[in-house]
Amino acid sequence: MINNIKDNIFNLAIDEFNKNKEIQLEIEFEEKEKNINGFRFDKLVKFKYQKKGLLYYVEIKPNINNTVIAFLLQHKKIL
Repeated sequence: MINNIKDNIFNLAIDEFNKNKEIQLEIEFEEKEKNINGFRFDKLVKFKYQKKGLLYYVEIKPNINNTVIAFLLQHKKIL
């Protein structure tokens, strides 16, 4: 059930991302979890535009608690 919630959150985020862009990016993603330098990520997302590509490792949090809210508030200018 958690994986379904995470997939729904991810799909909604990608849909919203594409709605607000004048140029549609080509988006590919890998489903499997990754472990990079001790950090665990849910998905690898590849954004492509023309010949340029960006890789993002995504961790999806289905639950929001006070710790997550504090982190977001602390970094809201960056986000």
